[in-house]
Amino acid sequence: MTMNYIVTFKDSATTEQINSYVEQINANDGTVINRFPDMITRGFTASITDKILQKLQSDPLVDRITPDASN
Repeated sequence: MTMNYIVTFKDSATTEQINSYVEQINANDGTVINRFPDMITRGFTASITDKILQKLQSDPLVDRITPDASN
C-alpha cells in the first residue's frame, strides 16, 4: 500500500542524489507525483510504500517527510 508524502531534503543534498531517490521510488512500487524546482525547495511529493518511507526516514539528507493532505 502506498501513501502520499511531501519529502524535502537538506540544502546539502545534490540534484543527482535527489534524482537517485526519484528513480528508486519509481522503480519500487512508488510514484513521484511532483518534483519541486530547486530554487523553491529541494524535494518532491510522492506516493511511496512503507519500505521506501522507512529508508527515507533514516537518511541524513532528508530534512522532513510530511503526509500530503492535499488529496
